[in-house]
Amino acid sequence: MTLVLALMSRSWVLHTSDRLVTVKRRTRVSPHDTEANKSLIYLARDGWVALGYAGVAYIGDLPTDAWIAHQLIPDRDPDESGFMVGSSAPRRQLGDALRGLAVALQAELQRRPSAALFGGVTILASGWKLDRAAPFARPTTIRIHASGRPGESAAVFQTGKYWGWERGRLRWYAAGDLSGDPLADLEARILAHPATLFETDALPLMVDVTRRASTAGGGTIGQDCISIYMPPEPRIVVQYRPAHRSSSGPSTDYSPWVVAPGLGSMPPTRITHRLPRVSMGRLTIEFVNELPPAIDGPLSMRSAQRPAPPA
Repeated sequence: MTLVLALMSRSWVLHTSDRLVTVKRRTRVSPHDTEANKSLIYLARDGWVALGYAGVAYIGDLPTDAWIAHQLIPDRDPDESGFMVGSSAPRRQLGDALRGLAVALQAELQRRPSAALFGGVTILASGWKLDRAAPFARPTTIRIHASGRPGESAAVFQTGKYWGWERGRLRWYAAGDLSGDPLADLEARILAHPATLFETDALPLMVDVTRRASTAGGGTIGQDCISIYMPPEPRIVVQYRPAHRSSSGPSTDYSPWVVAPGLGSMPPTRITHRLPRVSMGRLTIEFVNELPPAIDGPLSMRSAQRPAPPA
C-alpha cells in the first residue's frame, strides 16, 4: 500500500507520495524496490500534472510507474535508461490522455486476475490546466480507479472548473491507505487556517502526515517521500525528503519519471551531489535539496536500477 496526497489552492498545487514498494509473503512484509518512485510528472498540450499511484506495484514485468509512463509516451522503451531528447508521440489534451490511460489500465488489469485481488490501481493526477477561453491556468485533479474486475470500466473523476479555488478555498485528495488518524488531522489543520496556509508550511505537513501513517501502517507506507510544488506558471520544483540523511558522504536524491510527449522523457533517476534543472518546452523542472549537501561534488546521474517482479 502507499499514500499519495494532493493539496490545491489558487496559488499552488502540491503533491507528495512515499517511495516504498513492498512484497508480502504470508504475514511478512519486506521492501522490494528500493529505488522506486511512485510519482510521475506529465506535460500535456493544455497543462501539467504530478501523478502518483497506489495499488499493485507491477503490471506484467514492468513497475507500474514505468507502465504508466509507456502509456503516456509510447515511443519510449520503458526499459531504456537515460534522458531521451525528442519524441514522435503526440502531445494530447490532459483529459484525453488520462481517460485513455484509464481505459488501457482497466483492460490490462482484466488480463491479470490477481490484480483485482489486490484492489487494482488508483492514480491521482493533480496540477494545472489551461483553458482557451481564460488567460490563466486553473488547479485541477483527476482521479482514476481501475479495479481489474471483469465487466467493469475504470472510474474517472475530475474536479469541476470552479470548485472554490477562485474564492480562496483549498481542496485535498488522497489515494492509497486512507485509514487512521493522520488524514483526519491533515484535514483539520487545513480547514483551521485555509487563508494563511502557504506551501512552505503545507508541504512539510503533508510529509509529516505520510510518515505518521507509515508508523501506523504496518510497514506498507514508506518514510521517505517525494514532494512536488507546482505554481500556476509552467514550473515544477521536486524535492526528495528522506526520513534520515547521512551527515557525511555524498548527498543522494531520487527523481520521478518526467514524461513530455513530443519533447522527451527522463526515467526515475538517482542523483548525487548537485541537482539539475530540466527544461521540457515551456516547462522548467527544478530538483532541489531539502538540506545543503554534506559534501559538495560534481553532478552525477544514473537511471534507477529496477528489480524484476517478485516471484
